[in-house]
Amino acid sequence: MQITLRTKLENGLHSTELQGATQFQLMPGHFIGRFKGIRGNWTYGDNLKLFNNGVREGLSLEQSALKTWTGRQAQMAGYSRVEVVELYGLPGSFNQVKVNFLPSTKE
Repeated sequence: MQITLRTKLENGLHSTELQGATQFQLMPGHFIGRFKGIRGNWTYGDNLKLFNNGVREGLSLEQSALKTWTGRQAQMAGYSRVEVVELYGLPGSFNQVKVNFLPSTKE
């Protein structure tokens, strides 16, 4: 499952209509049985920033992915295994990151 939720603009303004955590919690139940993982594809925003911060702090790529907002939401939904798919840029300054969050235990 690949989703794009943008509830916060670069200037810090949040949506008054869309609550990302609520939507993220509803999606796995709605699409149950129709997906095997959750894809993170970050080119801007907090997820990319948090991922790069983790890498700069010495965390592994997988640990850095789990420290993002999407990573925390995926873990709460039972998807805590991380598969790094693609990285563009230099470590700690990546400009695009693609990761898959997979079920905590193999099916």
